[in-house]
Amino acid sequence: NPIVDILEEFRDLFSSGEKYLDENVKKFINDEPFLLVTSHRRENILNKIENELKPSFIEVIDESHLHANHNPDAKNGGTHFKIKVISSFFKGKSKVEKHRIMHRILDYELKNGLHALTLELTDIE
Repeated sequence: NPIVDILEEFRDLFSSGEKYLDENVKKFINDEPFLLVTSHRRENILNKIENELKPSFIEVIDESHLHANHNPDAKNGGTHFKIKVISSFFKGKSKVEKHRIMHRILDYELKNGLHALTLELTDIE
């Protein structure tokens, strides 16, 4: 699995300097399920949006850590994403229509751990 290989390389790279890392960084490096879930969910979101909307620009940012104080699941990542998309598919559509499209595309994720989206959707370059 390429993701696991990358995680192992990342962990090995930093293990020699572990005494210099703060506790949050150590947790991040050693918390493999967190990385796998967050990375996998972000990758799924990117792929689904790219396949459906053929965007000229897409940005998917995991902002879960900003919500960890009020959502216990957020501390593990993959629950709150900020998504910016520029796609001609949105031309002539209202804000509500654009949001409905995104919720349809991400329906599975929203039913399986994705808690909230911040969306910036436009057709204007």
